[in-house]
Amino acid sequence: MEWGLFVLAMLFVAALQFAVWRRIQSGDVGVSDSAAPREQSHPADPTSEPENPDLTLCPACGAENDPGYDFCRRCVGSLRP
Repeated sequence: MEWGLFVLAMLFVAALQFAVWRRIQSGDVGVSDSAAPREQSHPADPTSEPENPDLTLCPACGAENDPGYDFCRRCVGSLRP
């Protein structure tokens, strides 16, 4: 009985790994249904100022980020030139 549960658990883990591998291969990992892909998003107007002067605007997506950030919290683009 012990070996039967062990084999069943190993088959379950293998099936789970296969499902994760298929999801990674499909290329939609980390993409939410509600957000537009980075290529389709409209870049922010670089001349616009953030509402709070302590925040930094992302040049790629226009998200407001805290001053110490090196990368955007929304698109993970670099905030440094």
